[in-house]
Amino acid sequence: MVGDVNLFISAGRDSGELEVMIAEPDARCKGAGTEAVSLLIYYALEVLQLKHFFVKITEDNATSLHLFEDKLNFKRVSYSEVFKEFTLELSSLQALRLKQFCKATIVHYRI
Repeated sequence: MVGDVNLFISAGRDSGELEVMIAEPDARCKGAGTEAVSLLIYYALEVLQLKHFFVKITEDNATSLHLFEDKLNFKRVSYSEVFKEFTLELSSLQALRLKQFCKATIVHYRI
């Protein structure tokens, strides 16, 4: 395992907050974060029926800003002076476009 990706969903909402962390230094900047977030968005669209996604990234985290803005097409929508962080959102249209490029099959398991 090189890191983790999380999705936080507020009850009664059709949006989720994403987080990604690649803990293993040798695994950074090799596409694992992009792939993990893309697959999680795919799952959230297909199974959870979410429509909107957002992230909060501190102003000094250039790597995450590059991932979400340049690779995944999130857009900056606000800035918090208190926390020194940007909030970025992925529009529903951009989420659907991203979904088209995912090559995944969702398998439903019964426990």
